[in-house]
Amino acid sequence: MNIRKIAAITGMILIVGASAFAAQKKIDNVQIITGGAGGGWEVIGAAIASKANEHFEGFPVTAIPGPGSVANPMIVSSGETAFGIGYPNFLVAARDGLFPYDKAADNLATIASMPATVLHIFVDPAKAKEATFEAVLDKKVPIHLALPPQGAGSHMIFHNVVAAYGLKEIEDMKAWGADFYYANVSGINEAWRNRMVDGGVSTLNIPGTAVEEALSSRAGVVLPIGEGLVAKLVEAGFSPYTIPAGTYSGQKNDVATVGLPMILFTRKDVDEDTVYEITKTIYENAEFLKTVHSSFKTFDPNAMHLGTGIDLHPGAVRFYKEKGLIK
Repeated sequence: MNIRKIAAITGMILIVGASAFAAQKKIDNVQIITGGAGGGWEVIGAAIASKANEHFEGFPVTAIPGPGSVANPMIVSSGETAFGIGYPNFLVAARDGLFPYDKAADNLATIASMPATVLHIFVDPAKAKEATFEAVLDKKVPIHLALPPQGAGSHMIFHNVVAAYGLKEIEDMKAWGADFYYANVSGINEAWRNRMVDGGVSTLNIPGTAVEEALSSRAGVVLPIGEGLVAKLVEAGFSPYTIPAGTYSGQKNDVATVGLPMILFTRKDVDEDTVYEITKTIYENAEFLKTVHSSFKTFDPNAMHLGTGIDLHPGAVRFYKEKGLIK
């Protein structure tokens, strides 16, 4: 090949490269606040940031660990970060200034609904004589449960469960001899493994590694929530969820429980084009996300505009309208 041809080809490559670079948008650096370091939310947030950066000059989108579902809405609302991951029930509570928040954050908007974080209540087989957790409450079983600590999103979710049943506080179960051990996920598993408790509560994406570790270390049963209680929780913003048989060691049957979709959210004043591109990123990378985290195995991008709790951001609305998902 002569020098002229090589020069022409090289010039063409440079032109194409320059054109592709010019197509990228320039935005200010933004962060997605997620959950605890090394957890599923941080992994998912980092994956979204990585793919979103393909639409922008440089690498302006980063994911950072954060306190999680309860605190994230107020962090984003205050302007500390532009994006966050949370749950719809907490976003509704934050918008309206309801418990556990002492002021309203009415400047929030949502982008996408992603796979559900699922409530797991696993118990010793001796306590599983009551076929559902609702039956445990009905019959006032004096069960000793390991729970996430106060302030954790998972603790608030369990509080919502007992509140839907009709109790004011979790501690009200102590009236009939129930008791509680508060710890993080590893502490819950340690207490379970050492037979300090009769059961444990975790909210995790399916399959939950911590639940599998617990049930591998000691025989246990994942309890269904109970039909009546599920219905009340759905009214409170949860979604019904079935954990398929065989998901965990010794689990022979499907388990009917509830879940809360992970919600990527932002503020109403965040740039519409930026939100549009991030919405597009999630939609177009569904297959990639399935390789990042097992919870995306059943992810349907055509449903990611549903169940977000509060209103969608205009940038997300624009994308979903282009796809014909909303009118």
